[in-house]
Amino acid sequence: MPVTDAPIPFQVTRELLLDIYQAAREAFPAECCGWLAGPADGDEVTAARRCVNAQDSGTHPTVAGRGAETAYVFTGADLLDLNHSLDSELPARIIYHSHPNGQAYFSPTDREVATSPWGDG
Repeated sequence: MPVTDAPIPFQVTRELLLDIYQAAREAFPAECCGWLAGPADGDEVTAARRCVNAQDSGTHPTVAGRGAETAYVFTGADLLDLNHSLDSELPARIIYHSHPNGQAYFSPTDREVATSPWGDG
């Protein structure tokens, strides 16, 4: 899959959105996280995969002192599943997480982790 700077608009069904909303309600007050998968050559996602938020206070890989209410970290098993999905017929296309007591926005931490997930600048 080629890497570009251009955003790809995806078609997300109401059913998938409702599943994500339910995951957020169940995880509250912690952040929920997961991914949406779909054919690599298409513009639709067809499956939602919920993940476990393994964040514990003080163990965030790039920001100290954050708990599950304000940060998320995939479990090792979820991260391996995500990696394996990239070679499957339905690769992960969108990674999502909630801001349970805030607004839907791309925070500075979100931006940093999205562009440098291992904190290496």
